[in-house]
Amino acid sequence: MKLPVGVQPNSTFLPWLSSAGQTDEAGPATTSEDDTSEEMEDYVQKYACSLMLLGMLIKYYEDAIKEGDANREEKFWKIGMLIFKARVNRQSNRVKYAFESFKYLALVNAVLPPQLALKLKWGRFVNSNGGANNMECDRRLESEVRSVKDKMDAMGKNLTPVSAQRIARSSNNTTAMLKHFYQHCEVHPEVLSRSKMSRALYLQIMVNDLLCQDVLTFIPGRRHSAFPSHNRSPVQDLSASALLNWMKTLVRKFARGNLSFLANED
Repeated sequence: MKLPVGVQPNSTFLPWLSSAGQTDEAGPATTSEDDTSEEMEDYVQKYACSLMLLGMLIKYYEDAIKEGDANREEKFWKIGMLIFKARVNRQSNRVKYAFESFKYLALVNAVLPPQLALKLKWGRFVNSNGGANNMECDRRLESEVRSVKDKMDAMGKNLTPVSAQRIARSSNNTTAMLKHFYQHCEVHPEVLSRSKMSRALYLQIMVNDLLCQDVLTFIPGRRHSAFPSHNRSPVQDLSASALLNWMKTLVRKFARGNLSFLANED
């Protein structure tokens, strides 16, 4: 990939790939079989593969949200539950996130009646612009709350409890009125949004750094001080037996009619 004229290859955006902090080669030779096997590993390549997998999984989730595809979103939570239950650096796991994933899957597939399960599954999105522009309901609510706060901030010292109630009650109507006004005046949406710097150039620099450092090429014994050891797959340290026992425990609570576990795992 060729960079624009005047742009030199560097590691500004990926400092861990710079020559000063570049990966370390294999350490002193030892007779241990474990050390010998570790010297044949390329932990930088494993880190890059793991990062790409998680990045594509997040893009898969974001695209499912935009399309309002609840079936694809459900698949994401099934995969996410495995990733959340996997041990991180052989130390711990993210139990709360795994439990939230299991709770959603349990509600949709077993706990709720069919009508409520269908409503929960397909009623998680809202679309006010048409097309593939869906967003989560809680995210839309946060956007509306932010809009109300911005209107209140504009009042300054004139803000009173009465005016605050009026702003909150009329926020949706004023937003719809302004949207209709801008459409009638043919105002481009980019004019209304905050200007953003183009990320194309910075993306080129980052990709060039990755290509120059050959992070996807296997080099035995390569590692970095920030991650001297790293798994290639996020679920490599997942214990299938521990996961099964954990799920059976929650299922038994559900079978006994103890639905309080849906609110709190403890």
